[in-house]
Amino acid sequence: MEKDVQPDIRLCAQRALWGRVPCSLRAFSVEVGATVIHTRSIFDETATDADKELLSEAGAEIIADFAAPFRIEEEFLVIPKGQEMYHLPSLIFLHYEP
Repeated sequence: MEKDVQPDIRLCAQRALWGRVPCSLRAFSVEVGATVIHTRSIFDETATDADKELLSEAGAEIIADFAAPFRIEEEFLVIPKGQEMYHLPSLIFLHYEP
């Protein structure tokens, strides 16, 4: 029987974000497929390449916790504040926006 990785992915993603949440990050979510871990980082319009690199580092931390044949697919979106966001099934981080 295969282990359910859903609880593991949530904890792993939360840990991976420690110290890697730039001010421009609006949301971060993950989804686990059969052999793919998909991450979605949503930034506001102030995002820099360095901000995106921080989340890429988080992705590396996440995939390091899973054995082959798992692989990671990262998505980096820039969606200005006020515009609707669409998240993957496990929402890990959501910035407060008044």
